Amino acid sequence: VEEPSTYGAILIFSSLLLFISKKNYGLALTGFFCSFLTFSTAIWFIAPVIILILIFLYPGISKQYPLTIFFGLFFFLSLFAFLAFSIQLNKITDGYAVSIRLFLFELLANRDAYMIFWAAGPWGYESVIRDLTDPWYGSLRSASINDLGSFVFIYIYFGALGLIAFLSFVFSQIKSLRLQIIFLVSTLLKLSILHPLFLFYMAAFSYLSSVKPQNN
Repeated sequence: VEEPSTYGAILIFSSLLLFISKKNYGLALTGFFCSFLTFSTAIWFIAPVIILILIFLYPGISKQYPLTIFFGLFFFLSLFAFLAFSIQLNKITDGYAVSIRLFLFELLANRDAYMIFWAAGPWGYESVIRDLTDPWYGSLRSASINDLGSFVFIYIYFGALGLIAFLSFVFSQIKSLRLQIIFLVSTLLKLSILHPLFLFYMAAFSYLSSVKPQNN
């Protein structure tokens, strides 16, 4: 069963592809704001960051779509205010959701030197991490290995050298600096780089970023 953050990530990825294709900025912005309806902790933190980055990198959209941005922000703040007066606020600011992610960082901070640089490749990772990502551990469990985005996922499987290889690939395939920033921020979403939809997103993003590069 997929979690809300997965659906939110797919919606944001789709909106980003629509945005960089320059087909419909307004619809893309609407998609970003609709992602809040997943009530995912990750989405509620990352989606606003992506929206603010887009507004900063493309200042023209704030003038072109002022009503979409205004009502989108109003919707976000109203929804957050509503949740603040109900028990559903725990859905967004749940201390448990944060603690299991910090626990994963703690586990990774104690890796052996060999695992830091090389890791074990696609064949696996430390048994202690595998065991503690099992939901049966309850309050003692760690977050899933893809809960913290692609960078942590790659680091777990391929180490620091894997991260260097991934960044080199991104910079070689996406020429525009601001599109590189958008793509790298989007990889913070919870969707494994081995997921077919993420592979499609990466290929589509690379293709769209190469179309009329002088406009990027």
